[in-house]
Formats: sequence, structure tokens, C-alpha cells
Amino acid sequence: PHPTGMKELLGWIKDWNNSHPEDLVHLYGYQNVHPEKLADNLRIYLMVNDDVTEGIVKKPLREFGKSYVLSGQAEWHQRALMEREMKKVRTVIEDRLPKWLNEAENAQQRQEAKWAVQQAISIHEASMFILNNTPQTADSLAAAMIRRVRNLHPGKKMVLWSNDLDISKGLSTQPGDNFIPQSTIGNLLNEAWGDKYRSISFVAFEGTHRATPLPRSTKHSFPITTPPQGTIEEALHEVALQINEATFILDLNKAARNKGPVKFLNRALPARQIRFVPQDFSFRSSVNWTAQFDKVVFIDRVEAAK
Repeated sequence: PHPTGMKELLGWIKDWNNSHPEDLVHLYGYQNVHPEKLADNLRIYLMVNDDVTEGIVKKPLREFGKSYVLSGQAEWHQRALMEREMKKVRTVIEDRLPKWLNEAENAQQRQEAKWAVQQAISIHEASMFILNNTPQTADSLAAAMIRRVRNLHPGKKMVLWSNDLDISKGLSTQPGDNFIPQSTIGNLLNEAWGDKYRSISFVAFEGTHRATPLPRSTKHSFPITTPPQGTIEEALHEVALQINEATFILDLNKAARNKGPVKFLNRALPARQIRFVPQDFSFRSSVNWTAQFDKVVFIDRVEAAK
């Protein structure tokens, strides 16, 4: 689910990055990120929607102080718009290189400006290749961009922050699942990296939620005395009450092999925060959680999760 505000999101990323300084973070779909508020050692690759691409690249690179991968994500049936947007990114950055070089305060900033232009050119060329050689899904372009960033930094870890539907593994395990194979970015990345691709879902029960610090070294092994019912949020809320924990992380890979009460996660459960609108507009989607995610981070009521 989307955080209630960028302050919470940036705070979570800062905390995470401080404990994982060697890793990369990829923010997908968040247009109003201000990298200068992030940790100095955090390099962000940002994919933005086509309607805000130009607005971002108009700013001098030194205002951001970070490096970006830019991608217009117009619908694939709007092919001309996609090609125009990708060309615009390249043209705008190339045109602004002299200004950036002139404003650069040191050699590092000058190198970053040159690097941005190099990336704009290669991304444009890669996008045109992808447009002509991949199935017509926007997710395939996004996944290709992410793979490119990973290839630029071999051996590094990467975090993709997005809607659950985008990062789920996209595997349909039974009739009624609203996850179509090959339809998500996560599915394509899961195919590319297998077990190295780990998908984590954030689920919250109710209230106004904010980033909540979790114990870094605490591991819980708990019995569930009452079989959970209803939606995934309601089910995990029952678990939270039984174990008296306001926040916890559930390893779905272990749950999938568990023959005990947590086997309820092996069947499709309705969820309210998945980015999917059924025909009845109930904003719920039937999800087999153990097939789509490796772990679930659960936050119960805010009042109990301070």
C-alpha cells in the first residue's frame, strides 16, 4: 500500500539504507521524491511516469545529487507517445549538459552530469530496442530497465518499492487468482533471478499508518490457536491479538510448508490494498499469498504499534 506521506517513506528508506549501505534502492512510481533528503550514500534509480519526466529532467543534476534512470511509461498502444517521451528525456538532458557542467562545483558533479547524459542515450536506445522486441506490456519495459540498473552494479542488492501488484511474482496457482502470469514486473524479475528475487508485502489492519521500527534481531515462533478468517488483514489482525504483537514479519515460504494453522495462507485470500479494481468496485483482490510473496510485514493498529 502507498505510505500516507513521503516523510514516512523517506524515513523508512533512510533507516534501511543505514543498515544496508552496500545496497541499491529503486523507487518506482513515486514522482515527488526529494533525494537531497535521503542518506548521502544512497543512490536512487527513479522510473517516472511520462507526464512528469520532463519536469524532473529540467532541474540541474546538482539539485538532486543522485543518479537516475528515467523511463516514460505511456500505454503501449500509444506507441508514438512512448517514443516521443523517451526521445524527449534524451534530448532535454543532452541540451542541459553544458549548463550542468558550467554549474558543477567540483569534478564529481561534472562526472555525474556526463554520466547522466550517457545514461539518457543508452536508456533511449535500449527502450527503442525493447519497444520493437518484447511483448506489448508496460511491465516488460520496467523490468528491462531494472535489469539494466542491476547489470550496471553487479553483485549489489536492489530494493524495488512499489504497489504489491507490481512486485508480486505474478503466479496464478488456482482459478480465481487475480494475478495473470507475465503481467507484473515482479514476475519478469522472478524469471530472471529466481530465488534471488524476494518479494515482501506490507499489510496493515486499520488506522492511519506510519513507518514503524521493527526489532532487527527478534524472531518469533508462535502458535495460532484460532484459525483466522476473512481477509488477509483480518486474519493477521487475529494473529496479532493472539501473540500480543502489534507488528511482525511472517515468512511465507515456511508458512507454505506448515501443516498447522497458518496453512490458511496457502489458499486465496481477499485483500484490500492490492492495486486491482474488480467489476464490483470493492477494491479487493483474491490473492494466494504464499505464491506471490516471500514475506509479509504486518502492522496492526497504529495505537499499538508506536
